[in-house]
Amino acid sequence: MTAVHLLNTLEDLKEEEFQKFKWHLQQPNIQEGYQSIKVAMLEKAERQDTVDVMVKTYQLHGALNVTKKVLQMINRNDLVQSLPDTSSGPEESGDVSDVGETSENRGTPSSQSKDGMVPVPKPAHHISKYQKQIQSNFIDRYMQLQEGLTEVKRPLDKMYTHLIVTAGGDLHINRQHEVRQIETVRPADTETTIKPCEMFKPPSEEDRPIRTVLTKGIAGIGKTFLVHKFVLDWAEGRANQDVHLIFPFTFRQLNSCKENVCLADLIHECIWETRDIKIEALNHIFTALQSTGNTNFDKSEFKLLFVLDGLDESRLDLDCSTNKIHAGQFDVTEPTSVDKLLMNLIEKKLLPSARIWITTRPAAANQIHSDFVDITTEVRGFSDPQKEEYFRKRFRDQEQAGRIISHIKTSRSLHIMCHIPVFCWITATVLEEVIKTREGGELPKTLTEMYAEFLLFQIHQTKEKYDSKKCIQYIKSLAKLALPSVGKGQPDLL
Repeated sequence: MTAVHLLNTLEDLKEEEFQKFKWHLQQPNIQEGYQSIKVAMLEKAERQDTVDVMVKTYQLHGALNVTKKVLQMINRNDLVQSLPDTSSGPEESGDVSDVGETSENRGTPSSQSKDGMVPVPKPAHHISKYQKQIQSNFIDRYMQLQEGLTEVKRPLDKMYTHLIVTAGGDLHINRQHEVRQIETVRPADTETTIKPCEMFKPPSEEDRPIRTVLTKGIAGIGKTFLVHKFVLDWAEGRANQDVHLIFPFTFRQLNSCKENVCLADLIHECIWETRDIKIEALNHIFTALQSTGNTNFDKSEFKLLFVLDGLDESRLDLDCSTNKIHAGQFDVTEPTSVDKLLMNLIEKKLLPSARIWITTRPAAANQIHSDFVDITTEVRGFSDPQKEEYFRKRFRDQEQAGRIISHIKTSRSLHIMCHIPVFCWITATVLEEVIKTREGGELPKTLTEMYAEFLLFQIHQTKEKYDSKKCIQYIKSLAKLALPSVGKGQPDLL
């Protein structure tokens, strides 16, 4: 370790935290065996000066010990974890003026191996620095999103309506059509609801670490929006700050990855927001975790969360439906197929201390054996008050919002279906268009009328970009596909 590591750590402190850090250095008995530093030496010292004074006073190894002690005092344990283990003994000292050019990366003769090859420099792993970089990038990505098929982006926080998420649920396949389950589903108020930010919190009566959460929900119920809100809340510092890095994948992305890759390469390929973190740094983090054998997230040096959104869309060959764990060691830096990477991640052979969050439609939930899942949750959509909240957020004109809410309440079928967020969007889109174009006209009251109006709206929308004849041809093809099933009394195809 060099003084550069200490400087990078101090640069991660806010100004107020840095002043407290210097104050503690001036106190007597800062740590047993270490003297305090005189006020005059630190009074006007900037971060680089402070590191120089500490190294001069304590030597490098002692400065590392004192830094860790003070960071604990100011409640920055996250930075303590990013520093090397002091148990390895004293290392060579280094002046802070070496920033950007250390003995590891100068390319001096001493850094070369006997065969003349220059070894790859070991990157400095400042996990909090990487966390800030990726959080900033995720804020840019998730702060404004599209809803439904619209092209206009809106602030996620302004349009997001909280969803009911319940704990529990089994993993059996329900072959009944998802929409037809709605009226018979158990009322959410009879079940235990959980806050999305507490997804990995163990049940109150248990004290076991939670690694893998499987979240089910029918199509359009809001699973992906829930993931986006979870990541944005983390990125903006509102929740789950114990997590150092989040890697949100979608199976739609993963399906297109055909080449053999290592985990770090896959992350860069699918999540461009991570590209500020070099491949070497990611490999170091993963190798460090893999080599410990630790399976407890809370005890992990680097706390990681992998999100796998949309298991039902997977076209990968995931063999996780049995509790048979595939034999053999796993090299985290070795390129392999995406199927094997995910399979080993889910089966706890790869990064067993990392948390995994998988979302899926119910029919695909059995692709993951229950032995690999610690908690199952279910997204249940909107309650009645949340339905109203959605429409009031959707329409700036509150009088118009009130009219639409009143209209929906008069139709039992519409009111029931509006517990599904995507149906709320369809309803809002259709009713807004009808009110705008047919002043005084009658609003659709049945599901059939609503879907017919939505279909008409989509045809008009596609005229601007696509061939309307082709659009109508696709619709007719779908109708021909569905008609025989309807005639046989098998409407599940719809």
